[in-house]
Amino acid sequence: TAPNLPDEERWRRAATHIGLMARWCAERGSACGVDDTEDTMIAEVAAGRRTGTEWLGDFSSYKFVSEQIKDTARSFIDAYYGDNGLYLADIDKFLGDKIFTVVEEDVSYDEFRQMVDKRQIDFEKHGSPAVTNSNA
Repeated sequence: TAPNLPDEERWRRAATHIGLMARWCAERGSACGVDDTEDTMIAEVAAGRRTGTEWLGDFSSYKFVSEQIKDTARSFIDAYYGDNGLYLADIDKFLGDKIFTVVEEDVSYDEFRQMVDKRQIDFEKHGSPAVTNSNA
């Protein structure tokens, strides 16, 4: 962890991995806000002008909640990012011991996107709620 940082900055860094997933959803049109202000922020994230971490920090205390995911994307997100999904194992391999200290701007989003895209392709191919372990 980063003990010498202010609380808000520590929370922001701890939420980086969640912000990456939120950005991935925003880019695919799978994210939704509770009002026009949040929808505008999501559009900014999708366009790469803001980070997913900023969006979550401004609107949901750095949490990515089910209300921010469109119903059409929920089956994959639940299977991959949910309690029994492979997201935590993937993000552990991707960020390693930096998971709670790195900021989103210092992470290769393109590599993250490729990792999640592969999982989504596997999910769509197999047509079931279980995501295969092809990234392992």
